[in-house]
This record gives sequence, C-alpha cells and structure tokens, in this order.
Amino acid sequence: INKYNLNILNELNYKIIDKAYDTYPIDKIYYSSSIEDEVIFVANEISKLIKNHIDIENIKIIASKEYNEIINRIFKIYKFRVILTLNNSNLI
Repeated sequence: INKYNLNILNELNYKIIDKAYDTYPIDKIYYSSSIEDEVIFVANEISKLIKNHIDIENIKIIASKEYNEIINRIFKIYKFRVILTLNNSNLI
C-alpha cells in the first residue's frame, strides 16, 4: 500500500478483521434454463445421494425465497419433506 493510501486509512476509524474462509473445489458448473429445471436437477441429484446411502439429515439446501413454491411442488413429487426456515431449507 502506498504512503498516500496509508495516510487516508490511518485517519479512518477502521478495524482489520483477518478472516479465513473454507475453500471448496468447484468441479462442475451447471446451467438451467429455468428455476424449475434447476430444482428438478437438484432433486435428481439428491435422489442419487440417498441411493448411495447418504444420510438425508446431512442434506441441506440454501435457496432464496423465490424457490420455495417450486421446491415444495417438485420435492412433493419426489416424496421429499422440506422444512423451510428463514435462513435456509432443510431436506428431510
């Protein structure tokens, strides 16, 4: 950092927070033409996990509220019970 920017920072009341983030490798990126197609894809992937003996209690979904109606509708077809919370969705 150059001297000019350091002087500006020194005049501000700031705190540096050193935060370590977990990094997760991204093997693949998928594209869906609609939210419904995306939810169907996720439901299929969850089905595969369950068939591979992954405990359903360990499967969590994080989605914005515009997904709620579609998740409920599609997951009902798959017989997945969904508990929606303010911060995330839990699949049971």
